[in-house]
Amino acid sequence: ASDVYKRQNHGYAAGDHVSVISGSFENMSGVIWKVKKDTVEIGVHLFGQDMSMEVPVNDIRKNFP
Repeated sequence: ASDVYKRQNHGYAAGDHVSVISGSFENMSGVIWKVKKDTVEIGVHLFGQDMSMEVPVNDIRKNFP
């Protein structure tokens, strides 16, 4: 139920592929690992390993195939 609420709240859910469109991580792409109130935690491949970073929802957009 909480995942449905979060998706309705700002349209993002764990597993969504996104790109960072502004801020210090601009132009990076990743997968949402966790959705929070005003931020999302995304996993990115950096320096040969998967790392997580927290990004404001206003700084990302979904990648569509």
